[in-house]
Amino acid sequence: HHHPHEQGGIMISGKMELTIGDETRTVTKDEAYLIGPNVPHRAVAVGGPALALDIFSPVREDYADLVNRYIPPSDDSR
Repeated sequence: HHHPHEQGGIMISGKMELTIGDETRTVTKDEAYLIGPNVPHRAVAVGGPALALDIFSPVREDYADLVNRYIPPSDDSR
């Protein structure tokens, strides 16, 4: 898939096979990656569960809507 957002991430645990454009590599714990806007990419967990933290710029409004729908706002009024 692809999207107009720049996407950066870091592997938290496990490993995944990550294809960015025409390049495929295995990404393991503590390795980072960067995907440019509109660049086709694909990620598949390898050998079991994998956990990655992704950050998008600009914010993906579709993800923000999901978070707002399922995580109630904080009552902290400080």
